[in-house]
Amino acid sequence: EQESFAALQAAHDSSAAAIAYDGKSFFSLQQIEVKQTVYGFGGGVKCSDITTNNVQNVFLISTPNITIYDLTADGQSTIQSGVANIDPTPWNSTNYDSFLGSKRGFLVEATSNVKLTRCIGKNTAGQSGFRTQSSTNVTYDHCTAQRTRGNSGDGFYSAFGLQVKYIGCRSEDFTRIGFVVESASQTVNHIACYATNGHDSSINYGGAEFNSGFWTESSFDTKYISL
Repeated sequence: EQESFAALQAAHDSSAAAIAYDGKSFFSLQQIEVKQTVYGFGGGVKCSDITTNNVQNVFLISTPNITIYDLTADGQSTIQSGVANIDPTPWNSTNYDSFLGSKRGFLVEATSNVKLTRCIGKNTAGQSGFRTQSSTNVTYDHCTAQRTRGNSGDGFYSAFGLQVKYIGCRSEDFTRIGFVVESASQTVNHIACYATNGHDSSINYGGAEFNSGFWTESSFDTKYISL
């Protein structure tokens, strides 16, 4: 499905209490700002600018009291301009952080009371599938990050997050860390979460970052709970 940025953003800017993607995947050259409840039904948005690294996020959530179900953010990260989802062969010092496409999938920024359920953030070009920034009471319920690429290719990332909860979330195929908590985040709970297939971290190619499933620093009250 093709849809212009203007048409998609107009739907999100409307006064509707909720909108539905009805399982359809749309393309957009710019980030979409979510302003109400969304029912994705497995649909979502693909970043169609895969000739630059200028798109910051597929979806931005900066409005409070937002709930999102079953929505996919696809950054279409690639090292081959115009061809989606291409990895280096082989990885080396010139290409490990040279991805084009959207930097992040979902960014939850400067807001509160946000919940994402069964959402997917994938194919990011340099950063995370899901990022929480300076926000309070954010829950990710059975969300999945897939194929997150670049020097900071994390699955889930929290900076200055307060009361962040990950329930049954998975980070799959990342080039830095599966779940990151840092920068004075506080009260962050990981419940039955899983990270797998971390590879090709930048330390192998002249950078300074390592692979890890979970990482916490300079934060408070972080818990990892297995069920």
